[in-house]
Amino acid sequence: MKSLQSHPLRALINDSSLPSAIRELVQLSAIPMIPVERSAAVLERDPVGRRELFRLTNSVTMAPRADVRDVKLAIPMIGERKVRPLLWSSLYRQIEEELEDLAVDAEAWLEHLPATVSMATRLHDRLFPKGLIEETELEMAVWLSDIGKLVLLFHADLDYERVLGRARVTEQPLCQIEAELLGLTHAEVGAELLASEGHSPRLIACLRHRYTPHESPIQHLPYVAMLHLADVLTWRQSGGDGFGGIAPPFEPRLFERLGIQGESLDRLLMKLTR
Repeated sequence: MKSLQSHPLRALINDSSLPSAIRELVQLSAIPMIPVERSAAVLERDPVGRRELFRLTNSVTMAPRADVRDVKLAIPMIGERKVRPLLWSSLYRQIEEELEDLAVDAEAWLEHLPATVSMATRLHDRLFPKGLIEETELEMAVWLSDIGKLVLLFHADLDYERVLGRARVTEQPLCQIEAELLGLTHAEVGAELLASEGHSPRLIACLRHRYTPHESPIQHLPYVAMLHLADVLTWRQSGGDGFGGIAPPFEPRLFERLGIQGESLDRLLMKLTR
């Protein structure tokens, strides 16, 4: 297995073997208002995404005058806030097709991501007053959180499947195994990929510090903390993310850094699920 020491990070994230849907996901998510034409190009490739778009557009709450079946007409009718999750789901379904012959339970992974988005939203509502965190950006951090794993997985020279295989049979966290075998972690790779496409410092910090929130700059901590907690708690509920291995370790100093007293993971999970 080649080490990342022999693969400069910039070359790694610009590797031509990376599926176009991954690159498109990272590029589109950096755009505040995605042009209708670009959104339509994604959804027109995905029958499931088109059906969901038309279901939302033609719902009772939208009350259209006619049955809308044109993607470019439907997108502005439901608005950017509702279109974006459709785009991310659609692009991940396209990525899933590329994972067919790789050592990943793609179905479990595609269930884990939206479950983590939901958990992050509930955590935000429980722990922080409205307005402190921009919810759309928090959701985007979750959707992009595994992008580094995908970059490593599709880089054939690195034999990332061997890394995942070891994670499944040991009690070591995945990042620890990556650092040992590759010299770098998927969190660092994901952060560098976002930086290369002009994402916000906050999103970059979320990916870079998702397992080490105690190292996060204080101004980004609420977002990093929500991603970290959502990741850990969703693992506790589902038992895995499709990549295998043990649950990401919880950072015990996190509640103290957030100024939250008398809280624990078990109590928090109980509050969120009852």
